[in-house]
Amino acid sequence: MSLLFIYGTRPEAIKLGPVVAAVRALGCPAVVVCTGQHTTLLKGTPAETDLADGHSLGIPSDGNVPKYLTHATAALKSYLTPVSDETVVVVQGDTMSALAGALAATDRDLTVCHVEAGVRSHDDDDPWPEEINRRKITSLATWHYAASTTAYANLLAEGIPQPCLRLTGNPGISALARYSDARPIHPPEPTILITLHRRELLRRPDEWASVLEGILDAGRAWPEVRFCWPVHPGVLWAIPLSWTQVLPKNVVLIEPLPYRKMVLLLSSCTGVVTDSGGVQEEAAALGVPCVCLRHVTDRPESIEAGVAVRMDPNAVGVAQGVELLARGRLERRPIDVHGDVTAADQIARHLVTL
Repeated sequence: MSLLFIYGTRPEAIKLGPVVAAVRALGCPAVVVCTGQHTTLLKGTPAETDLADGHSLGIPSDGNVPKYLTHATAALKSYLTPVSDETVVVVQGDTMSALAGALAATDRDLTVCHVEAGVRSHDDDDPWPEEINRRKITSLATWHYAASTTAYANLLAEGIPQPCLRLTGNPGISALARYSDARPIHPPEPTILITLHRRELLRRPDEWASVLEGILDAGRAWPEVRFCWPVHPGVLWAIPLSWTQVLPKNVVLIEPLPYRKMVLLLSSCTGVVTDSGGVQEEAAALGVPCVCLRHVTDRPESIEAGVAVRMDPNAVGVAQGVELLARGRLERRPIDVHGDVTAADQIARHLVTL
């Protein structure tokens, strides 16, 4: 048996990195394949350390979801053609690379293991196409490593046999410990972090314009707070030059940060406004209050725990969320609802027994 890990994006690199490291620490070989879906966003991630010996297919995404899935699946099928029938393929999350990996492995009748299984929004349009990808990967996988008790329950409700489930938590929490020294900070800096990248937000131009208006208004309403927005390349084109020209001085746009710098910034902030599930998980683990700017959330755990809140993605949602953060209305305490640092080791220990 050999383990073959497939990834393509920044979140996958961050969450699979500690799993690959743990597998190798147990003396089991691990082959790594990167589709190349993300390019510059992989800088400063485990793609340059624990996953650095991987083979790259060199297929960057141009934003065309169906085309990318077709190309990545075909390339992975070709790559998997000569591998042993005993190969176990490991994918993570809900990206096009993860789905392509699961489809290609199934085409070869290889066992598929799904890391971060069971995350659900129960809305196929939000997040799109990730919610659809998750369900499809679930239908293809043999082993499911559930990211939380909620995720575990989702999989049981969908008819996944309990012997095929493992409640491991999310290896993104393991990544925090392995790749950074980020710790909860008291008192925090007067900074609110902003991260926005969801396709469905950009597909609703009126909402996107309203969110941008809300950020402007928040900067003006809270001049003593610094708003820091590392801008994802996928949304850069959608930020009008006219908007940047009227930004208050306390609203700062920067390039995406390497993983370690990003989580250190997060840990020091008063709070974060985000549409990222991964950032929501990291914020909970670091005790950073979080405003989830989404119509629906696929990470209800931290919201139910009172350290995060969901707000609609518009100017009102931004204003209300920023006020909660700036006034300290959300609890600032680390919680382990997404698992703990042992998640990667738990997954690795099971993988090496297959």
